[in-house]
Amino acid sequence: FIGGRFARFALEQGLDVRVSGRRAEGVEHLVRRGAQFIPGDLGDPELARRLCQGMEAVVHCAGAVGNWGRYQDFYQGNVVVTENVVEGCLKEHVRRLVHLSSPSIYFNG
Repeated sequence: FIGGRFARFALEQGLDVRVSGRRAEGVEHLVRRGAQFIPGDLGDPELARRLCQGMEAVVHCAGAVGNWGRYQDFYQGNVVVTENVVEGCLKEHVRRLVHLSSPSIYFNG
């Protein structure tokens, strides 16, 4: 969704792009345009750190969205994943982190 669109835009601007996800099929169109794909789950702090290595900027837009589901799933998909990305950026001295969220954060259940 928004991450794929941003990655495509960055590639069109001539930027080096690294993407991640659980399934390569979801980002094949970006890899064909030149993005580097590293498979995995951002719930893994070591993967988050590896993704940050050598990057000047990170755009984080992964997360669990929607207005129903288990609290644990939303917590893992938003809080833990974001903490891992922030920690990876700090450890790898990434100069800029941009976090793109979702309107779902405003839903009070």
